[in-house]
Amino acid sequence: MTEFMRVQEKIQLARELGESQFREFKSALQGPPDAKVRRPVVDVCRDIAEALVGFANAEGGELLVGVEDDGSITGVRHSEADIQRMLAAPADRVMPETPLPTPVRLRAEFDGKMVLYFSVDKGTEHVHQTTDGKCLQRNDLETRPISTGAINLERQERASREYDRQYVDGATIGDLDTSLIERARDKVAPGHSVEAFLGFMKLMDFSTRGVQLRRAALLLFAQDVTLWHPRCEVRIFRVQGNEVRTGRDYNVSKSVQVAGALFQLISEAWDQLRPYLVETKFGPEGTFEEKILYPEDACLEALTNAIAHRDYSNEGRPIEIYVFDNRIEVKSPGGLLSNVTIGELRQLKGVHQSRNAYLARVLRELGYMREMGEGMRRIFHLMRVHDLVEPELQADPSSFTITLHHRSVFSPEAQRWVTAFDKFNLTREEARVVLLGQNNSRISPQQIIDALDIVDTDQLRSVVEQLQTKGILINVLTKVQVNNLVKREKLSSRRLVRKFAIRPPFECERFLSQFLMEVIREAGGSVVTVGSVKRAVGRLPIENPYSNPGTRGAFGALLALGLIDDQGNPIGRLRSLTLSGELVAPEPVKSKSQSRDIATAGADPEESVVEDFESGRDSETPRKVYVGNLPFSATSKQLEEVARQYGKVLNVSVPLDLYTGNSRGYGFVEYARESDATAAKNGMRKHMWGEHRISTAWARARK
Repeated sequence: MTEFMRVQEKIQLARELGESQFREFKSALQGPPDAKVRRPVVDVCRDIAEALVGFANAEGGELLVGVEDDGSITGVRHSEADIQRMLAAPADRVMPETPLPTPVRLRAEFDGKMVLYFSVDKGTEHVHQTTDGKCLQRNDLETRPISTGAINLERQERASREYDRQYVDGATIGDLDTSLIERARDKVAPGHSVEAFLGFMKLMDFSTRGVQLRRAALLLFAQDVTLWHPRCEVRIFRVQGNEVRTGRDYNVSKSVQVAGALFQLISEAWDQLRPYLVETKFGPEGTFEEKILYPEDACLEALTNAIAHRDYSNEGRPIEIYVFDNRIEVKSPGGLLSNVTIGELRQLKGVHQSRNAYLARVLRELGYMREMGEGMRRIFHLMRVHDLVEPELQADPSSFTITLHHRSVFSPEAQRWVTAFDKFNLTREEARVVLLGQNNSRISPQQIIDALDIVDTDQLRSVVEQLQTKGILINVLTKVQVNNLVKREKLSSRRLVRKFAIRPPFECERFLSQFLMEVIREAGGSVVTVGSVKRAVGRLPIENPYSNPGTRGAFGALLALGLIDDQGNPIGRLRSLTLSGELVAPEPVKSKSQSRDIATAGADPEESVVEDFESGRDSETPRKVYVGNLPFSATSKQLEEVARQYGKVLNVSVPLDLYTGNSRGYGFVEYARESDATAAKNGMRKHMWGEHRISTAWARARK
């Protein structure tokens, strides 16, 4: 029994956390559930030795004997002599030349049943083996055989590998931020003391000199981490361009330094990095357009991995993140460990070696990291899911860099083609099918299956029906024509017949505008019902696909397009069109050169803005003010409360996003007096809305 956590508490906490990279349960029984008997003691001893060797060759860990995989306790029912053999297994069953590092062996009565508790630190002196010559390593939830050469540590790596495990003379619990530890403890071991939590995470121990803290505890929770590490920080540089220049051409427009204990460093650095992942521009149609440059989860994973696995023994360098116009580079001090290669990482084999075993374990238990070795695979997967090129990996003896590009795997022409269907709420799968129909290409079901990696016929049917419901996918062949083609071409399957086509985007726009115009006329500003949609559809020309939109019906088409909610309330674009009271269905255009213009026609008309803050040019509407840089959660009511500070307000509007129904990030305020409008235009730009500084300009009337 330790001074800071009883063995019963260790066992209970381990059961609650479950098996992981750092924890394994072993039964001491065998046989059917209602007739279990004792396992041979030699088998249990072998399992104990193999599990602890696997932990020592990985990141360290703990083993509970007498506990089933689901955490239920069945106990050790063996004789006292057999139990003593089990407790001796970490020494007797491990090769004497590769002894385990400081193994812990405890026994306890738990719910009236005997449980044996073992734990071991990560080994740095030896590659550990069992007495029968097995070399094993813990990997996620498995203990696997591995060659001794693959985990043989090079001497020059020891300083970095041992850095976080070292005890720091003179450091006390008073040097730690108790509030941070309590927050961490409440995630992992609620109800336990701070000391018990630190002990369970092996961040603290007792000796004859009293409490001893490992360096990992100070890196994670220090009140002032700079006293223990001068570069426990992340620096973010925004570079205007694709390369850093020097001298007069120096092009770093913004530099942010985030420092602190690691437990809070991840979230604080993420808050500073996150705004660079999205680009928001005022588009040509008078709307704010938001473009996702990088998948958030991939960037957060790259940041977390850099913080968890950097070489902290290199105390002179921080983690550096460069945000260029075309990419993000995350550079961490310390090259790859000798038994991990760039090639293995690129092949996504899940290989891993934690330089900082104690840091990685705590961050894993706190949920900042997934199972060990999954981080790189997850980053590659997320970039692929977002149709972006693969991450670029670089390593040299002093650093490791991962680069995320916001370059699509598709050509600019393909991207423009898909963008023409932006108003149709396409899923990723639907967008890929639309791509198949570029340049008037006919599409076969097999092409869709291959493009989407479909294994289920129902999934194919769902994607096809959804695109037909949205009026995008056309059946260009009848069943009779398909059958004739199969016979004439001697095809092995009907799936090979190119029977689908994608309707040109300008036609899709025209038909959708006709449909929405009738829906708005029928429903007005009220809830859209199945009946009102049926009456609206009845007035559509026969060639309009929404007059017969497949199996889901016209009401289902509005749902699929993201224009109404399940109760029929207009949202997003339909709500905006309803409020504006204006919708013009574009005329059909046959010229290809005109198709891009048609793709944007029929959008909700809005007032354009001239942001001439200092030009002194007279405004055409001197009582109406454009208010920009609002958060996307802003509402008209909230903007009105701010606007009233400057005078009598006649009208306030915050345009809504076509698809989400949220604010677009700007609004308009009309005042009763020109002097009030002038005061608002000058005064509101000094106003902070959360973290957003408001911008203002005169609103120009529509021509």
